[in-house]
Amino acid sequence: MGDELYLGTAIALATDEEEKQVPSPKGDAWSVAKLPSMPIPLLVSRSRTFHGTKRRIFHLLEEMGTSGDQIWPFAAQPFMRSPGPLTLAKTEEWHLGVHAMLAETLPEEAIVWRFLNDGVDGTHGFYLVSEGKQTTLEHRVQATLSDSDGRLLWRRIEDQHERSIEALFDKIARVLKR
Repeated sequence: MGDELYLGTAIALATDEEEKQVPSPKGDAWSVAKLPSMPIPLLVSRSRTFHGTKRRIFHLLEEMGTSGDQIWPFAAQPFMRSPGPLTLAKTEEWHLGVHAMLAETLPEEAIVWRFLNDGVDGTHGFYLVSEGKQTTLEHRVQATLSDSDGRLLWRRIEDQHERSIEALFDKIARVLKR
């Protein structure tokens, strides 16, 4: 029974790329064969409702990462993007270890980026919905993570991501009050 528990640990240590030799409790080595990758679905959504128009909020998001950026909350962890207007399949962004390419832009509705990081297949973006004089802004991450690079990237940035989105929403609220 102890061997089975140890084998479970040994399998968790194996990678997609190579066969590993793992010591057994008796001191000899077990060979753990190459294991198939186990994709991990990821869906993270955060939203907040603002007193402001979709046009104004969309414009603030559109300017993020440029010299006109009024809302990125952390100067020490900059959000950067390619210069010029948002252009599908051309405009790139970098922040918090994420590298992405613009996948979709619908004026006053959505700005969606496709991850370019190894191990992450999917998108993250901002979606706007108006309800009377209020606008709800949602940030959504929808991706499939590889069980190696993707999972490790997300584990590294998950807390920063949550803090960044909350701080971004706080900053948008302050800018809209001006």
